[in-house]
Amino acid sequence: MLTIYQFNWPRLRQDYIIVLGAGLLDGNRVSPLLGQRIMRGLRFYQKQQRKTQHPAIMIFSGGQGGDETVPEGQAMLDYAIAHGLPASAGWAETKSKTTLENMQFSKHLIDQGPIKQPRTIFVTNNYHTASGDVCQASGAQSGWHRRAHGPVLLA
Repeated sequence: MLTIYQFNWPRLRQDYIIVLGAGLLDGNRVSPLLGQRIMRGLRFYQKQQRKTQHPAIMIFSGGQGGDETVPEGQAMLDYAIAHGLPASAGWAETKSKTTLENMQFSKHLIDQGPIKQPRTIFVTNNYHTASGDVCQASGAQSGWHRRAHGPVLLA
């Protein structure tokens, strides 16, 4: 079933693009599902750079599960760099274990930056949006405000 939120396309003026993690294969490899998320965010980053030259930082958010040898955020960053992201345009958030922590810890990184009211999008798939995780996590508990965060870009 196709739902209306999938027609949303964020404006090409984002300051941060947060890609939410997912489990790694064999403890250190990006899965096809996670690769889709990363590439969706990377295509948005590249399109924004090409059309507007507005710089953005990609944040890859995911901690290290018990069966993983590296944190998801680091594996995701490495994958994105291998697929064309400049190393200076990516950050790894490596401590989160839940969607709420993805949001909280990514926001903490953003808050340390120079932009006072950053424009931010989240990249995920239907799993997070259908379960309500992103909507719940992007609310008051995580410190995000509805008008301060951007839309969700689905992989």
